[in-house]
Formats: sequence, structure tokens, C-alpha cells
Amino acid sequence: MQLTSPYGKPIEFRPIMPTDIGNVSLRCFPEDRSVIERLFTEQGTIGASAWEGDTCVGQLHGYRVDLPSGHSPYWPSWNKWWGTVERTPEATRLVNTFNGKAWCIACSHVGRTLKGDSSTDRPDPAYFGIGIAGALLQATVDWAPDNGYRYVMAMGAPAGCRELSIWWGSIPWTTYEKLGFDGVRLDGGLNELPPWMDDPVPPEVDSERQRVKVDGREPHEYWPRLMILKL
Repeated sequence: MQLTSPYGKPIEFRPIMPTDIGNVSLRCFPEDRSVIERLFTEQGTIGASAWEGDTCVGQLHGYRVDLPSGHSPYWPSWNKWWGTVERTPEATRLVNTFNGKAWCIACSHVGRTLKGDSSTDRPDPAYFGIGIAGALLQATVDWAPDNGYRYVMAMGAPAGCRELSIWWGSIPWTTYEKLGFDGVRLDGGLNELPPWMDDPVPPEVDSERQRVKVDGREPHEYWPRLMILKL
């Protein structure tokens, strides 16, 4: 798939390769370079990437998880959402029926460049809203079955919450649905708001949640969802 950047240049999508190290942001990966080398060897890649010429302008990082054990030795605990699955009975029962390799999307970063990382924590918003996240996801889905994966899984953010998605490094679950993913609710059947609606958050996320609190949604619609595609 190819898109056109906001600066009129083509954007191409492909798996991140070892030769790309040095041209992609690695801030979400373990600092130990030997771990990244093992990830390439054992997984095939560390994620999908979007390229505007020689500049990487988007990434969709992932980790191999062996099912049904949930084993993934290199996925950092600070951004490993697997614990949420284990705390939700419905999701746990479903995942326990799976067998084989799953590609689990850990985080998504559209508009994040290596140059931008040195000056700001915010991605370039010019790259938002032109289909990069969906194209990264499609590139992942195209790559996974040819590399022995039986499932692609992710934590989808609630719809209509762009600032939350940026902060979490997530893609809305509605985008996953468009590509055929099935969603599993993670609210446990409770009629309660998720923790992010009350926890400390960055100012831009707080402004957004004040807006969405009054948009008439049911509480479960503010929760993330486990998104699953069987390949």
C-alpha cells in the first residue's frame, strides 16, 4: 500500500529490518541492543514501518507471544497489556483455546520520527488522519501469516479519543474492526467507567475526557478492547 504524505511525497509500508536500525525510533524497546537482535532472529521483525523516502514516519511495534501459555520473554512489562487479558475471564477463556504463535501489537506511533524524538515527545500531527495507522495494520496482517503467525492481537483504544490513543500508543478498535478483527470487551460486564477516566493523565488527554464524558456513551464504550484476527 502507498499513501501520499502531507508534504506531497509517497509513503511506503514494510516490516522493519535489521538494516533499518539507526533510522527508526527504538524508544519503546529494551535498551539492550542484543535483545533487539534476538527479536529479529526469533520474531522475524520488530514491527511494521511507514517510510517517506529515507525517513520513518510511523511504526507499529509488536512481540511474538506463544499461545496458550502467553509466554513472551522480551516484551517490557511497562507496556505489556497482556495482564489486562489475564484479569478478564472472558478474554482468558477465549485465548486459552488458541494454539500457536500470535503477533501482539504493543504500540503504534504515527508521526514519530527519529529527528523529532530528539526535540519533543509529541508526534508530528501533520501525519494524522491520512490512513497511516490503518496501512501499518494492513502491512502487519499481510506479513504475519507468511512468517508462521496464526493470530494478530492488539489492545484497541476507545473510538473518538485521539489524544488518548496517542498517549497510549494505540489504534482505535474501530480501525481494527474494518480489517476484520473481532473485539472482546474488557470491562468484565461491569457498568463502570475505566480507570483512565479518573486517573492522572496529561492535560491534552484530560481535556478530551472532559469532552467525551458528556457524549452519551455507555460506560463499556470507554474501555479498550482486545482485538483478535485469526489468520
